[in-house]
Amino acid sequence: MTGRQINQGFTLIELVVVIIILGVLAVVAAPKFINLSADAKAATLKAIAGSMNSYITMSLAEARVKSRDTVNGSNATTYQLDNVGVITGIARGDDDTLTGEGNDNNPLPEIYEAINLDLNAANMISARRVLNGWWAPVLTYQDKVDSSSPTAEQIIATNCYVDYQPNYGKATALAVTTGC
Repeated sequence: MTGRQINQGFTLIELVVVIIILGVLAVVAAPKFINLSADAKAATLKAIAGSMNSYITMSLAEARVKSRDTVNGSNATTYQLDNVGVITGIARGDDDTLTGEGNDNNPLPEIYEAINLDLNAANMISARRVLNGWWAPVLTYQDKVDSSSPTAEQIIATNCYVDYQPNYGKATALAVTTGC
């Protein structure tokens, strides 16, 4: 067996090169994995806004098919559509106990009831403001605000929220995710 070498394993240089390559891969890949939480939060908010917009479209269509009142202003009729308080074809941003029009004693805004949004299960928090004479709820994740009962302005300042903007016969839900 003279003149032949038998390989016993990796050399120190080979091991160092492999460790360096793994380190570079970890540095490049780690930020992508760390940001998954923010991406998941943003996707959830977009899905909630999409659900709200779908409900708006469906409830307006049903209101028109059933010839429901689409009068604007103080003469508009509030009615129940599948146990959701609706006015001029859209879900209200207040709860039906606030106006005395319903009896489910659910303090959630009617639009949240419409899409079966459970704020506790989603770890979210909501606040309401008045927009164009309507209650307009906004919601975000509880860990985004420092208060257990934040104002709508505090939620909007997070840049990670869903904004329900009702209006006579028309509404939109916007997801703002730049701060997630």
